[in-house]
Amino acid sequence: MPIVAVMIILALALGALWRFTEILPWSYHGDIGQSLSAPQSSRDNDLGEDNDNVREDDEYPSQAPPSPESPPPETEASILPEETAPPETAPVENEPVDAAFPLLFELPGYGGEVRVNDMTEYEFIPAYSWVWVFTTSDNGRSDPVLSLYDRNGYEIDYDDDGAGDYNARLVAFLDAGETYYISAEFYSGETGSYTLTVAPLSEIPENSRDTQVNGDSVYVFLPNQSGTWEFRTSSGGDNDPAIFVQDIYRGFVGYDDDGAGNYDSLLAVELDEGEIYIVYVSFYNENGSTSLTVTMQ
Repeated sequence: MPIVAVMIILALALGALWRFTEILPWSYHGDIGQSLSAPQSSRDNDLGEDNDNVREDDEYPSQAPPSPESPPPETEASILPEETAPPETAPVENEPVDAAFPLLFELPGYGGEVRVNDMTEYEFIPAYSWVWVFTTSDNGRSDPVLSLYDRNGYEIDYDDDGAGDYNARLVAFLDAGETYYISAEFYSGETGSYTLTVAPLSEIPENSRDTQVNGDSVYVFLPNQSGTWEFRTSSGGDNDPAIFVQDIYRGFVGYDDDGAGNYDSLLAVELDEGEIYIVYVSFYNENGSTSLTVTMQ
């Protein structure tokens, strides 16, 4: 065979072999068996098993780890408004008392006396902290009623007829500089006039031997020690005094009428040091008088 024909056949065979290698999963260059590269998908199957077609000593070029995905660009819909704290609201203060009690008259801080015509409200600011008494008198045929309120409109006390003869009397401990309101009106919507007196209560001294009482009276008693205290009247005759003792905050303590004989009273009660007690002396006769003695037993 001519050498030219041999060379042509050899060239065709080499071309066919080259075409065959182009369709393989990976390419071999140079000597067959020398692996130069393989795609990542051909190294491990989905279960992580090694590819049997690759020797253990084959080395693959290192691949850089995939770069993390960039966050999507912010859009107006994806931008959330910043949280803001709710605006602070100022505490709501109580409504002015004037809205509930139109201020018509102001009573002097040391007490006094006013003439009341029909229903009236008064403002009272005590000059000092003490037990104060509010009393109506000279009421004619009317039936006055008294109500005491604090500055916020809460009722502290109420009385109708406590002073006798359809007159009212309120007794309360009030703080200096605080505002209080007295509502002076008439029972069942009546009309009329009367005198309203505001005064600090007189104090009965401890171990008082002779406190002169003229007519129905009210006193403050502040015991200097806890124990049994005795209240005794000495008048005799037809005066017929009675004694009533009350804790200003806790109410009734004791009462006596005629316990000392000869229409005089004798009351022995347990009192506590530091407490405030109100002592009422009243008479069967309207204009009675007596001497009041207070001693520690």
